[in-house]
Amino acid sequence: MTTPGATLITVRDHRPHPPHRQSAVAMLGGSDEPPMPVRLVGELDVARAEWVLDLLTGLDRAIVTVDLSGLSFIDAAGLGAFVRARQALALRGQLLELIGAPALVRGVFQLAGLGALLD
Repeated sequence: MTTPGATLITVRDHRPHPPHRQSAVAMLGGSDEPPMPVRLVGELDVARAEWVLDLLTGLDRAIVTVDLSGLSFIDAAGLGAFVRARQALALRGQLLELIGAPALVRGVFQLAGLGALLD
């Protein structure tokens, strides 16, 4: 389900994936105030991490909020994308806010010592 005024962006790479895997998807809010969170859906892995980094650092918002509730998987490259995005945004006076991480994703952040990045 998409939110009215939202733009749905799907990332696909050209490598074949097993049928149980799905591409990462991001939903950007429309021009409503305040900006809607970026919603990530699916798997955030090495094939999609740079795209997510570019997406987040390309937003012109004081607070870049990312809804992780739709993520089913994240690897070290995905974690790295959030760390690098946070650093790049901070250099421009912006904040990165990660919300709604499901238990599996939250556990990966905690195991990596990055639990403080989450809401």
